[in-house]
Amino acid sequence: MNQRQLVNLVRVRTGLSRNQAAAALNTILDTIVQTVAEGDEVALENFGTFRPAEYAPHSAHNIATGKRFVTCAVVRMQFRVAPKVRQIVAAGDPTARRSKTFSRGPARP
Repeated sequence: MNQRQLVNLVRVRTGLSRNQAAAALNTILDTIVQTVAEGDEVALENFGTFRPAEYAPHSAHNIATGKRFVTCAVVRMQFRVAPKVRQIVAAGDPTARRSKTFSRGPARP
């Protein structure tokens, strides 16, 4: 699904116009990006958490030349999926989201 299809789905499910649905989606996405860029988390209950993740500089090498170099420190956005979403996707059952109760999946190794 691409953004255009998502906007259309929001439009159909909410009764908003295409422009209103696009504006709502863009506002949500822009707010998430801006909040994470400011160093804060965005937690969406039963969906997941967006958060900034800092990566320290480290030594690497250029495969083509074999030369070693040090990468720069970077901050990237990470997303941690909520357990309910993880279970729905793993089960491959889109109707599972309507259920009020979810059992825990198997323990991680």
